[in-house]
Amino acid sequence: MSHTTRLRSYDLGKRAEGMQATRRRIAEAAMDLHGSVGPARTTVSAVAELAGVRRNTLYRHFPTEEDLYAACSGHFWSLHPLPGPSEWQHVEEPRARFTAALTAMYAYYGETTDMLANLTRDAEVMPVVERSLQEYTALLDGIAREAGDDQTARATARHALDFATWRSLVHRGGLADDLTVELMASLVFGDAGRHGGRDEPTGGGLQQSKRHAIVRAAFEAFAEHGFRASLDEIAERARVSKVTIYSHFSDKEELFRTVITEQLDEAVGAARRLRKPLPGNHSLETELRALCSACIGVLSSPVMIRLQSVLEAEAKRFPEDIGPWLDLVPAELRLVLDDTLRALPGTAGIRIPDPDIAVSQLYALCVQPGTGRPTPERNEDVVESGLAMFLKYYEDR
Repeated sequence: MSHTTRLRSYDLGKRAEGMQATRRRIAEAAMDLHGSVGPARTTVSAVAELAGVRRNTLYRHFPTEEDLYAACSGHFWSLHPLPGPSEWQHVEEPRARFTAALTAMYAYYGETTDMLANLTRDAEVMPVVERSLQEYTALLDGIAREAGDDQTARATARHALDFATWRSLVHRGGLADDLTVELMASLVFGDAGRHGGRDEPTGGGLQQSKRHAIVRAAFEAFAEHGFRASLDEIAERARVSKVTIYSHFSDKEELFRTVITEQLDEAVGAARRLRKPLPGNHSLETELRALCSACIGVLSSPVMIRLQSVLEAEAKRFPEDIGPWLDLVPAELRLVLDDTLRALPGTAGIRIPDPDIAVSQLYALCVQPGTGRPTPERNEDVVESGLAMFLKYYEDR
């Protein structure tokens, strides 16, 4: 080969490389614009400007818009290949296989959100875009067909797989991918909207039973770990799924508030039951002794001890709520004492000019020192000594 021939071959090779680089630069510019503004709003002039070439150069490489779109589309799919069935076909159990496929698709949506949003939008008005999504559409249809034999399961599965569903629940709604996958799998393989499903009752009684189980399990978890207790642990304790928890409570904070409120309501109910007087005729000292001991019993119950521990630990997380929560039951007990002191007959042997002050004194002397984890013997001593001081002070001389 002559020197001139070698130079000509070298020049042709360099020219070919340059042309390939220009084509790639144009395709990348088109892809960037499709991802930012969408194919329908992308102009040839904008692509040429972004690629740093003239329009006639662009047309020399891509004579038609379809040629340009084909190159752009091919470049995008080569950089972001669709998940393949090999990622989930090895899973034998149908629900687990669908869950694996849905998880892979949702992860893909998270990586390609802007582009897919524009492509799926513009596919409705641009046939060339619709054609470029055929492989993606066929993939989703294939996964949906494996979700079940009935039309309801397949239609629900196809809806769960759609990019618009992920975008609505995760991208816009703020739900986590794993929660949304679990929710969608429950819809596809559950009994919602279908007849002839499992024999498990689906009425309000079952839902209420599950709610009680969740609240009970949550209280146990919060008592052990505080607010950091995970919903996974709570679901396991309650023997329900996280989806079931979210069907009753919007988030963990709402669940926490519900748990605290319901436990406090029970304690308040126990306090209010103390307003019933002792049967038979008893001396004032006996009546007050029994009442103060009962008040201590409410405050030092295992539930109240755990409640107080949880609330004190989470004071920084719920600064505006902790005070009212911690004072709710004591305030109710003070009302019980107030009712008793105001109902004293004139011949009770004591005189109380200001019941409000007297209630605070009786509570401080006989009830408050017995809270926490004192022994029954110590509580008895607290009540005896405190009551003696209280009655002595208000003795009607």
